[in-house]
Amino acid sequence: MGMGDRLEIRREKSGRGGKTVTTISGFRSRICRQARNGMLKEVKTKLGTGGTWDGDCMEIQGDKRQELVSWLSDLGFRPVLAGG
Repeated sequence: MGMGDRLEIRREKSGRGGKTVTTISGFRSRICRQARNGMLKEVKTKLGTGGTWDGDCMEIQGDKRQELVSWLSDLGFRPVLAGG
């Protein structure tokens, strides 16, 4: 599915009421809504956490960077940790 697409994974806290979220950006817009929602559902179940799409950016509750790197690599993406 990923076909080597580079994705940036970062932890964000500012402007979110003190809550930490992990964002994944770099998804190509060619991934259809159904595929995106399927990916989100899979990762939320796998990690036991909440999440949503914000445009082309996936947001997962909590600091789940390492788990997301592993999961996205398995899907064929090239995830990289960015920022703090």
